[in-house]
Amino acid sequence: MQSADTDLVRQPFRRRHKSLILLATLLLLILLSPLLQLINASKLLDMVLTTIVVAASINAVSHRKRSTFIWAILLASLTVISGWTQAFDGGEANTAHPIYLILAHCFSAALYIYIASFLFKVILIEDEITVDQIFAAVAIYIFIGLTWAHFYGITEVFQSNSITGNDGSDPDFVYFSFVTLTTLGYGDMLPATLMTKALVIVEAITGVMFVAILISTLVGRVNMRR
Repeated sequence: MQSADTDLVRQPFRRRHKSLILLATLLLLILLSPLLQLINASKLLDMVLTTIVVAASINAVSHRKRSTFIWAILLASLTVISGWTQAFDGGEANTAHPIYLILAHCFSAALYIYIASFLFKVILIEDEITVDQIFAAVAIYIFIGLTWAHFYGITEVFQSNSITGNDGSDPDFVYFSFVTLTTLGYGDMLPATLMTKALVIVEAITGVMFVAILISTLVGRVNMRR
């Protein structure tokens, strides 16, 4: 009889290392997006990276239940369509039509929340600690930061200068979100409206609670195996 490890090795690379692939695409999106701002058509190239992240997100849930995969495909399709529509409409965040901006932010946030929730559920129900779970946990943390970046983008559409010191670009929202999530608090960008302040509070709490729950879950499994 073949062992589980043998079956795992025989699986395609994209399935054996689905969380690693997802994490790699997320890191590329965060690292390359600011650099793309220095060249023309930066929004179009940024959407190329986003589309790659979306594809990796679908791959992360492709081996699960049919309903889970269908919902992921639906949200991914809406994310890609709205994002590319925004990119072609005005090019940059400060020139696209507000409705396209709102739809792009909303669908992206919905997809990230859905994928992150699914991965977190898998981590909680699995009995063993695997390398794939560690990669998935890091990916979830990045998803949290990116989700709130889209929330800040939505607030900026309804009320400009909701965050002081930002130029309205996606990299600025991402930067502010992760500074808030990690509670660094550099002070170069600050929430200027009540809605943004409320989002900052919830994001900070979410980041702390996620780390606390994750650590307690992993430590609990280690103690159970002793």
